[in-house]
Parts: sequence; structure tokens; C-alpha cells
Amino acid sequence: MTEAPTIPADKIHRLDAALKRFEVSKSTFYAGIRTGIYPKPVKLSPRRVGWRESDIAATLAGMQQKEPKPLDV
Repeated sequence: MTEAPTIPADKIHRLDAALKRFEVSKSTFYAGIRTGIYPKPVKLSPRRVGWRESDIAATLAGMQQKEPKPLDV
């Protein structure tokens, strides 16, 4: 019987590290979570949350691929 491959655990980032990766303020980050711009946190304990490195990397990669919208003049 073959064993299923093990998937390495993602590194979990706390809020301050996630804010540094996205270079936004705390209020902007939480507003972006509500609107789906930034990844949702994972619950670590009743009062702690974190963000998976893979979710952060995927979000940043998606942001880089999007072209800026033209300004309405």
C-alpha cells in the first residue's frame, strides 16, 4: 500500500506580517477582506487569526497580473 504524499504546512503570518506583504493599513486590509480583495484569515485559537503564505502569495500574484484600470476623465 502506498502512502499519500504529505503536503508541507503553510507558514502562517500574523497581522503585522500580512500588512507588510500587502503594504496597506490595517483598516484597508480588513475592508479588502470583506470585499474579497485580500485573503480571509484562518482561525488559530478563539482570539487569534493568521494568513497562509500560499493565500498571500496567490493574492499578490493575481494583483500583479491585473492591468490597471484607465482613469475616467
